[in-house]
Amino acid sequence: MAEREIEVVISAPFIDASERVRGTESKQVKGTHKNGTYIMTALSMLIILTGCAGLMQARDASVNIKDKEEILVEKDIGRGKSVYHIEWCGKNGVTFDGDNVGVVLLDLLTKEKMQTGLTREDTILSCTLDGKKILYLDGESSRIYEEYEVLMDMYMYDTVTNKRTFVASVRNGGEYDALSPDGSKILLGEKHGSAGKAADLEWEGVWFTERRWKVYDAVWFPDSSGFLASTRYSDTLCVEFLGKDGWAKCFDLGNVNATSAKIDRKNNIYFVDERNVEEEEWPLKKNSFYRCAVKDRELSCERILEEYDVAPFYGILPNGDIIFQDGGNDRCIRQFTTDSKDARCVIDAHYGDVVYDRIYIEGVSPDGRWLLFERHNVPENVAEGPWREDFFVIDLKND
Repeated sequence: MAEREIEVVISAPFIDASERVRGTESKQVKGTHKNGTYIMTALSMLIILTGCAGLMQARDASVNIKDKEEILVEKDIGRGKSVYHIEWCGKNGVTFDGDNVGVVLLDLLTKEKMQTGLTREDTILSCTLDGKKILYLDGESSRIYEEYEVLMDMYMYDTVTNKRTFVASVRNGGEYDALSPDGSKILLGEKHGSAGKAADLEWEGVWFTERRWKVYDAVWFPDSSGFLASTRYSDTLCVEFLGKDGWAKCFDLGNVNATSAKIDRKNNIYFVDERNVEEEEWPLKKNSFYRCAVKDRELSCERILEEYDVAPFYGILPNGDIIFQDGGNDRCIRQFTTDSKDARCVIDAHYGDVVYDRIYIEGVSPDGRWLLFERHNVPENVAEGPWREDFFVIDLKND
């Protein structure tokens, strides 16, 4: 592998009282990338199987969610119990698990369900674009490593053949955005153990562990050119772009606490600034949505929405509108249209003649087609159940 040099710039605080803010440089740290290993402290590793993209601000026409047809995909999805760990899988699929259903792959288009060979102890990380392979952590492999570290084995599971392929052993297993959207790269995190022996694997170090970045916050850019992450205290956003012209940079956010970061299909970055309000108003939180763009290696952000008790569960529609959970009203999902600064309720607890107790958003599919949400009925005895969760989707591309 050819030697290359990456400039790593740590920026100074850039948040001020204005609505629009910009990062500034303060010091530079350089390292040399040689023989597939990036030379810096506490290496993180990345499997590279294949090759930076600018950010675009153009917006498509707004989608009026309220006028779209709601499709009931599955009633009582968990068979009397809640379901967990809902992940997008392929263009039309989602995976989830539950006590009464195991680990299931659900096709939103055909409404067909397939039982996988995985168990509830396994942790699903990502799926390939065709939905045929699932990257996951094997729950039975969990073991103590170096006293306080937990090591788990990562596998790629083929849903067609039911066969699995060992990828690597990684520490501190948990859900995160491991597989790049094009399926060519797998983010392992820091201090990985062994790796699969496939001949076409090429190793490349990533820089962020020098700043103790959090793998669980990592989000891939949709074109797989790089990823976004934050540091331990969520006051810093870092980007790293890969390939021979790759570069990395961190932006200190000052007094902004960035959580629940997402990236839309045009590489615009979104995050929630979550902060507690005065003690007498607890447990309400005053949250703001920010939208950012990286251009010429600088981060430019604007605060686009601020309300009390905005839950950090949201999705980005293809045109850049935000569809989010109203934390102060668990029977309403709102759509924020940036052009009009409006955040109206577009999905409520009613479906036909049925009135549900709660409604939750799961998000927007990576290709921007599906909006997935749940409606719940809460049992009188919460501990004993039975719970009823119904899955709904809206086809955003169906006019």
